[in-house]
Amino acid sequence: EGYIDPEVKLEAVKNEDNGHFTIDVGIKKPRYFRVRTVDFRGNQSVSSVVLKKKIKTGRWRSIPGVRKRFVSRVLKDDEKTLRTLYRQKGFAEARIKAVVLKNIETETVEIIFEIDEGPLYRFKYSGNAGFSENEINKVLFPSERRSSLSFRIRKTLRELKNFYLGKGYADVQIDHSAELSESEGQPVRDIGFDIKEGDRYEVLSVDISGNHSLEKKMILEQVFSADTGFLAEK
Repeated sequence: EGYIDPEVKLEAVKNEDNGHFTIDVGIKKPRYFRVRTVDFRGNQSVSSVVLKKKIKTGRWRSIPGVRKRFVSRVLKDDEKTLRTLYRQKGFAEARIKAVVLKNIETETVEIIFEIDEGPLYRFKYSGNAGFSENEINKVLFPSERRSSLSFRIRKTLRELKNFYLGKGYADVQIDHSAELSESEGQPVRDIGFDIKEGDRYEVLSVDISGNHSLEKKMILEQVFSADTGFLAEK
């Protein structure tokens, strides 16, 4: 929580009547670190001004010139916030690490966010007549953890295929391509998906037989209640 050498004293007091002990906890009000500066390194695509507005560490208090107390838990949350921001902007492999430099004499800390943005992901689609790029992008939410390109593409292909299967495209076929390039000094990873949707199937009727223990209505509710659709891969 940012405290400097907190002092905690424990004392056991015995009750002579019943033999039970009471633990008294004495805490000396400790001093704590204040945030002196917050800097960012390695950010090329997002300005430091924008990044600083997204974090809570080091924000000014209502009293002019007084910084907030440094809390490591808040700093960890800020790392997650910045990773999410970069993912939303298409940097699926972005890594954020906060470095804390403590000064015991001044009781202050300097925070440096070291940022490795990684490549910008750009997704391109062809053959997607049934759905717009925005609809498809909703199923392509990248993981915050860095992983190999081959794993990421396989995961995306599964999600994209399940999306189409869940919408009734039982014969869908999807091919992909990947290319790493550079645009204005920024590494870019172009991911292309060639989609052959095929026909869309609709269920007109369902007949169930042999159901001696469960009613037909109950079975149908289970069949059509899955979020991914009854054609989706499990």
